[in-house]
Amino acid sequence: MTMATPNMDTPFQPRPSRRISTFPTPPPPQELRLGISGFRYADLHDPAGLERLFEHFSAWFAKEDAEAHAAWSAWRVQPETLGSVALSALLVRVAPFVGRYLAQLFAIERESERLSDAILADQPLFDFRKNFLKKRVLRGDAGKGFRFDEAAASGLAALVFAWGARSGDDEEMRVARSSLALTALATKLRGGASDASLAALKAALHASPKLAALWDEVRAEVATLEAGDEDRALVDWLLSAVEACLVARHRDPSDSMFRWTSMYVPHKHDFEALVPLRRKNPALPEQVEGPEEQRRQRSEPFALTDRRGSRREVAREVDYCIYCHERDKDSCSKGLRDKQGAVRKNPLGVDLKGCPLDEKIGEMHQLRLQGEAIAALAVVAVDNPMMPGTGHRICNDCMKACVYQKQEPVNIPLAETRVLEDVNSMERLLIDGTEQGTVAVLSILGVTVVLFASELSR
Repeated sequence: MTMATPNMDTPFQPRPSRRISTFPTPPPPQELRLGISGFRYADLHDPAGLERLFEHFSAWFAKEDAEAHAAWSAWRVQPETLGSVALSALLVRVAPFVGRYLAQLFAIERESERLSDAILADQPLFDFRKNFLKKRVLRGDAGKGFRFDEAAASGLAALVFAWGARSGDDEEMRVARSSLALTALATKLRGGASDASLAALKAALHASPKLAALWDEVRAEVATLEAGDEDRALVDWLLSAVEACLVARHRDPSDSMFRWTSMYVPHKHDFEALVPLRRKNPALPEQVEGPEEQRRQRSEPFALTDRRGSRREVAREVDYCIYCHERDKDSCSKGLRDKQGAVRKNPLGVDLKGCPLDEKIGEMHQLRLQGEAIAALAVVAVDNPMMPGTGHRICNDCMKACVYQKQEPVNIPLAETRVLEDVNSMERLLIDGTEQGTVAVLSILGVTVVLFASELSR
């Protein structure tokens, strides 16, 4: 067999190749549309555009509140004239205007209002905790003023909870809202005023012969009371029934009440046993394990197993904070110090220096409590414009230096991350078909620094 000798004089002819399919060229990303005319998204990345935006904000702010604008302008010119407490008050005063302006700029006014409403909607739970649970239920002698059995207390409480609840309330909110409404009704009646809701409460009571009979028995003991006094006696009796019902439930650890946000009790700090351990084998005391209910099971090896905090859980932390910044005692931000001004150590020898960025933590909590989600993000951005790189499960110097040293501290990183995530979730609505929420929220942080920080805006 002989092989053909190639003709070196013939030019090389490449073999026809198979057709290779190509992916279509993706369309250019859509530009984020701003809500203030005369500005484009590119202006947020241009010094001249940012300067023009700042001038527009300043003029808008002066029209909205001339007095607050004047105070803010004076601070920008001479920031050293304000002490820590005065500066905190000014930032909390100005931040809502920054939040409103940013909502207009990024065209998220409706989303911002909905978020604010959702945050404020949880406030009755913490009013209930402060004004009812702590005063009437979590006391040593609680529930003793009601002389009937638990079934009677439960029946009357159910009547009250149905009377004061709103459509869509979960059990905790139904109990909280109704208890507060009944307390407010009692206060109003003691002041000599009347209330139309009392008639509905009486009608509900008389619709149950068994419960009405109990009230008739009580009323017979105070038959000499006048009509107004009788109404007050009825409401006070119902309050004692609600108190007795909740006390009875509180004695049962399996009751759903123990999962309520309003019932959360911070645990005490034991620096000799920070991690709770179990020893299942008495013969082998060195064999230990953590509580099963606190384990984080991994369904996927690299999945994020921490669910972070719900909006209501974060509201609990914000309510737990005692706003030390109003007294220049915000150790979470500035460090926990002794009388000589030196940084204190905890029993493990760890320096309690607080946030290394001096982040405005108490101010963030105070604005969040008011439903000002973007404003809360704004005050953080003054000192921490790279907020996405801090927060929950990342750093906790602030928690270590919290004023609560003998009990569980405020979970500041949890609240900080939720503040960021809430604004981030609003931003995803802005960009047509493109997942650029984080990009947009970084833009908000950058613009906030320009609008808010005196060093950059002078």
